[in-house]
Amino acid sequence: MKLLAIDIDYIRKMKRGDVDAFQTIYNLYCSDLLKFAFHFLKNKEEAEEVVQDIFLKIWDKKVLIDEKHSFNGFVFIIAKRVILNKIRAKVKIRNVEIVSEHNTTKQNAQDILVYKELQELSDKAISTLPEKRKQIFIMSRKQGLSNKEIAKHLGISDKTVENQIGLALKSIREYLTKAEYSSAILSLFLLLS
Repeated sequence: MKLLAIDIDYIRKMKRGDVDAFQTIYNLYCSDLLKFAFHFLKNKEEAEEVVQDIFLKIWDKKVLIDEKHSFNGFVFIIAKRVILNKIRAKVKIRNVEIVSEHNTTKQNAQDILVYKELQELSDKAISTLPEKRKQIFIMSRKQGLSNKEIAKHLGISDKTVENQIGLALKSIREYLTKAEYSSAILSLFLLLS
């Protein structure tokens, strides 16, 4: 996604509820966000739906915009979260379809066992994390809070949250790698957890 230089006045006006300023920002970002979403979703209708969700979230969270920080970063974080949620939802729906289609097959039983084993290993790996790191990771991955929300809740910096999540993922990957699961499976599992 290319970065745009947005006039700070548009952001200030939007924060005050100015619909025209919001429309200008929408017009500036819509095309790039559509391409960005399509890159991950590979479906035009879903990408358009995601872009609408992104702008709804921008409007809903407009008062949280910090004019000292990059508006592009704010938009990118929201876009990333909305796209990931869409992918997670698609995977969950697909998994439900697979389970319902093959719920009596031996392969399905094995898949469920592997998933449960991965979930148990993941939970064990998370339990080995230092207490604060574990709390931050659970707030991020299990409760779906943003880094900014976690930082505010815990009274720490966004960068600390980001670093702790990175360290947690590294520790969990190492723990699961010792259990001899491939890195591709681990990455997908951690993304969807």
